[in-house]
Amino acid sequence: MFSNIFLIPLIFLFLTPRNNYADNLKMLKIFGKVNDFDLNTAEIDENCIQTCFSNSDCILAFFNEISKCLLFFYNSTEFLEVVETTRDDGYFVAFKTNLTDPDPNYCPSGVKFPPRIIIDDHLIFWNKYSGGIWHYRKCKPFQRSNPKVTVCIQVFITRVGITQQEAKDYCSWIGWKLIGVANPDEAKWIFDKSMELVPDQKFYEGIWIDGERKTPGYDTCFSDSDCILAFFDKNSKCLLFFYNSTEFLEVEETNRDDGFFVAFKTNLSTSNPDFCPIESEISPKIFLGEDPISWTNTSDSTWQFKKCIGNWKMFKRSDPEITVCMQVFVLGNGTTQKEAENYCRSIGYQVTGVASVNETLWMLSKVWKWIPNLPYYQGIWIDGERKTPGMNNFTWTDGYTVGYRAFEVNNSMMSFHNEIKPSELENCLVVSRTYQPAVINDVACGKGSGADLGVACGYKLE
Repeated sequence: MFSNIFLIPLIFLFLTPRNNYADNLKMLKIFGKVNDFDLNTAEIDENCIQTCFSNSDCILAFFNEISKCLLFFYNSTEFLEVVETTRDDGYFVAFKTNLTDPDPNYCPSGVKFPPRIIIDDHLIFWNKYSGGIWHYRKCKPFQRSNPKVTVCIQVFITRVGITQQEAKDYCSWIGWKLIGVANPDEAKWIFDKSMELVPDQKFYEGIWIDGERKTPGYDTCFSDSDCILAFFDKNSKCLLFFYNSTEFLEVEETNRDDGFFVAFKTNLSTSNPDFCPIESEISPKIFLGEDPISWTNTSDSTWQFKKCIGNWKMFKRSDPEITVCMQVFVLGNGTTQKEAENYCRSIGYQVTGVASVNETLWMLSKVWKWIPNLPYYQGIWIDGERKTPGMNNFTWTDGYTVGYRAFEVNNSMMSFHNEIKPSELENCLVVSRTYQPAVINDVACGKGSGADLGVACGYKLE
């Protein structure tokens, strides 16, 4: 099998999705204190949490057992460090946050996800580090002149050796994008901020920013293993598109006089390295990532490329014929069903159901990859709730799963109730390691096994 570039005069359209965030405003209280701030001189406010909640600019309340209270405000706060404490210390911190659960009475057990809130169209979020430490940093605004826009920049230290894709994924996870720089001031601020955060950093230990060198010619795309398509004109102005950062492309055929060209990278099933098909025989297919992706000829002159976001797994279902994208997330021991649902919503998706044995085996393999010594019956939540007690009929709420073909005898272990507490029904579903070949296990709705690890999120690829 050979990789080749084929040149066709075309023009394209490029679309990408955005994340969505809900507006269920809450105050999330933990045992903790704000470093470098002393409550001894603070005023007493018995309604400290409510005072912060009612003030649109307040982002955090810090108080103690005798109601001495300090409030912190978005417009006057650049940096905060919160350290988790114990009940005996007598300190409390309440984060203002937006929850994604539609139930206004829902309150999560502990801080499973980073608190985040939207103020003046800015997404404000906290980062958690080891040792129970939370950091808040306001972004740095920069005014650009051409075009006239204001951009917001912040630097994050994650780990040594972070890859470009991991950097992009992190920015996407908190709702934004890896940013480029438009002037020396922005570059200098990023460098100075990184030195402030890591004073002893070594030479050439850098911070990822957006940007990739554009080199005329489709040979550049061919040489880059992640490149899938080159778009250029007769003056050699060139745009390259990459598998890991592209979810949708539409290419439209033009004519020679327009002066536009597109070169698809594709694999040919031939033993002749010099073979080049005629245009009408071209059906580009890309073998990158877990799934081969084909270009679809949607009309006589239009091709479309679609894939799942990032490194999500693509499953093609036959009845009905749809494509579903999935990813597994390990959130922590004891993840409840509600926390699993909230996590998927927080990243813009939903808990997915399963329609085949292959889907469930892939989910388990992902967890096993991250946790090689995976304990028995510590699962990841999937969609599905039993309709009729004692029967294997389930309601799917993800909007795209139908049927029960994943529930083959050797792939599902249904007990219908807790064997130790028979009165406790088990009507919801996880994928887990069991003492049998089966990987779908029914558990109590809500709490599950009490030791479940995460969730499988998904969406239908339109």
